[in-house]
Amino acid sequence: METTDVRIAESPTNRDQRTGDPVGKAVSEVSIASEPLRVFAIGFLLAAAFYLVEAGAAEIVLARRSDCVEQLGRMRLAPNPEQACMSEFQFFLARAVSRGVFVSADPEPPGAIAWPLMAGLYGLLGGALARMKPTRGIGVYLGVHLALLMVLMSLDFLSQFIV
Repeated sequence: METTDVRIAESPTNRDQRTGDPVGKAVSEVSIASEPLRVFAIGFLLAAAFYLVEAGAAEIVLARRSDCVEQLGRMRLAPNPEQACMSEFQFFLARAVSRGVFVSADPEPPGAIAWPLMAGLYGLLGGALARMKPTRGIGVYLGVHLALLMVLMSLDFLSQFIV
């Protein structure tokens, strides 16, 4: 990409009409210097978008569970909600995905606060890992993401027993 910018700058058609200086030379210097920033921004946006899609899906799952538990509460001989609606593992995993580090906060913040902050946190992680090879960066990101989810899920599960 760098050589393309330099070739464009040295071509005779991209010269200033008055001075004859190459027009694209300053552009190539700027694009070379801003390449790490561009890579970071792409990683940041991809990681933040991944989290927001995942958190939105988790909120839908949690809303469906809430409706299921509400309907079971109206039944006369209702089965156990953990067996009929969603297991505890699935419930605490969906909460950890949806709220991130705020899952154990008391009181739990609304999604309008938790989602942008968590998207920014995951975005910073994605931006930092964007400098790696794509396969390695994605693998490390997903590994860190899953490890963080398991820790948050465990803390949320244990917080119901700690008063």
